[in-house]
Amino acid sequence: GIPDMITDGRNGLLFRTGDAKALAKAISRLWDEERDREGVTLAQRLSAQSVRRAFIVHDGECNYLRLLEIYREIW
Repeated sequence: GIPDMITDGRNGLLFRTGDAKALAKAISRLWDEERDREGVTLAQRLSAQSVRRAFIVHDGECNYLRLLEIYREIW
């Protein structure tokens, strides 16, 4: 599920289902304009990391080649 796709604080923010306080804290962190050493906010970092991961995970050519590899292994 979701925890397998997201690393908390790297490409998303995780919290327990039903934990309204943790959700509010996560939302507050996204709106916080505090910047890191490079001048980037948490929201910008999370967004950039998510885009990078999506390009890797959803790369059609890589997925196609991996699928062929799997079929060859089971054939």
